[in-house]
Amino acid sequence: MKNKIIAVLADQELSPEQKYQKLSDFLSQKINLQQARFFQLGYSASKLEKLEYEVQKHFEISDLDIAEYIPETEIQITDGNIILIPENLYNENTTQNTDAGSGDETQISELQKAMLDDIEKNEAAKEGLKIREQYPFLNDPNCPDEFKILIADKITAWKEFAKNHSALAQGIEENEAEEKLFEYAKSAVAEFQLNDDIRKELDFYRETGKVLGENPKLANLKIKQEIYELTEAGLVEMKLKANKNASKAKREIEEKGNNENREKRLADWTLREKLSIERLQNEFNK
Repeated sequence: MKNKIIAVLADQELSPEQKYQKLSDFLSQKINLQQARFFQLGYSASKLEKLEYEVQKHFEISDLDIAEYIPETEIQITDGNIILIPENLYNENTTQNTDAGSGDETQISELQKAMLDDIEKNEAAKEGLKIREQYPFLNDPNCPDEFKILIADKITAWKEFAKNHSALAQGIEENEAEEKLFEYAKSAVAEFQLNDDIRKELDFYRETGKVLGENPKLANLKIKQEIYELTEAGLVEMKLKANKNASKAKREIEEKGNNENREKRLADWTLREKLSIERLQNEFNK
């Protein structure tokens, strides 16, 4: 039952009302009738939030359980869903082909072509290869949690890409406004790019056992890898360098105000200093 509950908590396609009803049914099996009556009175946004909390508490489900949940059904790419996208919806800088018969089915950019080719030629996906079979390291108890969370992001990105791709195909058939078609196309490309970026992270880790770290959610893991590869002398040097750069970043924030880049630099160098000190103390008694 626990997996069924996690599936409901993780399902972003359910409406709030549908999720509320399903979770209420699950919770009624764990609490007494008087307690259940509060949730049976009907949905509200605040009650859904409380209901999710109660369900997670009674069934011992963590936020990480939800984030790393992978549906049992195989993720497949359906054949025959390839369409040519009018170039003017994507790239204002390209020139439409004026040859006879070309119409609006013109050449598209490398990224959009890769997107369509990926759907058409990805035999592994057509065979319904499960993600955990593609990336066996996910089954390792010592697999970093960051990768499991990244898998959830990958699945969400794929679902959003498929949804926008389908909406675009339907919109073209129904002659929707060009602005709306551009919106679908832009979203589809963005989600495809995110899915592909995550795939590169997963492929790199599978093949090398190391973190590529281009995805922001793996930035701290990349720093940890960097620190744990240092020798004793390297750790001493890193501790001093990190302390100096963290102090510099802190001064910049005080003098120029905070922004995302300065805040990230401070956090990154502070983490490097902390990890260097911990390794020196624990492994070298320094």
